[in-house]
Amino acid sequence: EQRRPEVALRAALGASRAGLVRQLGGESLLLASGAGAIALLVTIAVLPALLALVPEGLPRVESIRTDARVIGFTIILAFITAALAGLSPAFATARTTLASHLRSGTRHATTAGTRRGRRTLVVVQVALAAVVMTGAGLLMLSVVRLEGVGDALGADRLVLVPLSLPPEYGERERRLQFLTSAIERLESTEAIEAATPINVAPFSGTSWGIPVFAAEGQTRERAQQNPSLDLEAVHSNYFATFRVPIVRGRSFTSGDTRDTAAVAIVSEDVAGRTWPGAGPIGKRVKMGAAGSETMPRF
Repeated sequence: EQRRPEVALRAALGASRAGLVRQLGGESLLLASGAGAIALLVTIAVLPALLALVPEGLPRVESIRTDARVIGFTIILAFITAALAGLSPAFATARTTLASHLRSGTRHATTAGTRRGRRTLVVVQVALAAVVMTGAGLLMLSVVRLEGVGDALGADRLVLVPLSLPPEYGERERRLQFLTSAIERLESTEAIEAATPINVAPFSGTSWGIPVFAAEGQTRERAQQNPSLDLEAVHSNYFATFRVPIVRGRSFTSGDTRDTAAVAIVSEDVAGRTWPGAGPIGKRVKMGAAGSETMPRF
């Protein structure tokens, strides 16, 4: 608004509208690029200190880094900012009447359209700030809850021992016999309350990801709305060892083998999302798209 008389004078002296738009747009792009470069430098300098504050064991911490995608996003955001902050006012200024600006000088009154535009911009800025603050608050709350999960599982009393069996234990039955014998010997030790073999350490961020699953009776469209699952194969005493209570149904037993009906256990969150208002007991799911007949029963 303050530069309208200047733009009007330039136009009166022969500057084309395209030239005025290029000038104002270039100035905005220069400012946005400088701000983006400073933001990247600050991010690169501060990120190691922030990562040092992350609790140990938080999944996928190694993926937090300043890579080409972050730099590309910053560049694109700088161009968008320049377009919004520079080109839009430039087009609006170029469309105004030169005579009114030249007569009024710097005391040109703000039009009703300009006032509405400013109010709209303020509303959008406040809304975006509220979204960012809400997201940051939820992220902090999630981190606090994750830090408390380890205490609930008794992480201070857990000992994870890596185990690598030789090639002669390649057959599934032989591995199972060895693990069963090892668990019995460990649990017979007075200092060990419980033991269980696991494929994936808790909260390590690694799992057999199943992006799609279908509950029995669901259509393909409804199955696409199901939450994603982290599938893990566990021993029959897994939940007892980690002190995870079974809310409904039963835990696995030694009688659950490949020769018996397939069974599965899901979290309360997955059960509530998949069967709202009904329990999962007796229901079946298919690991993948809807339509398969291979479904483990709960």
